[in-house]
Amino acid sequence: MFYKLDNTLNFGKYREKTIKQIIKIDINYIVWALIEIEEFMLDDDSVLEFINNKEKITWNNNRLNNHDALSMALGFIEGDYEKERNKNITEILNKKGIKI
Repeated sequence: MFYKLDNTLNFGKYREKTIKQIIKIDINYIVWALIEIEEFMLDDDSVLEFINNKEKITWNNNRLNNHDALSMALGFIEGDYEKERNKNITEILNKKGIKI
């Protein structure tokens, strides 16, 4: 499912909160969802909001440390971005036509 900024979650600790609210209060939950839930995807506006708030992401987040594609896409680490293309976040960003 593609989540829009005003969509509310129907699961987890942020049930009934919008994607925009979650990005503001706990962007690391969005990181978790993007990595762990295969069908969790963000629409264009949500991806942009996520990227615009990337400074709030906890770098020492274990999931993020183990997900090179997301780390590269967000500019946290350097590496062969093309090699990591098969990871969820890379696919989402590519589908949206967003180049980081």
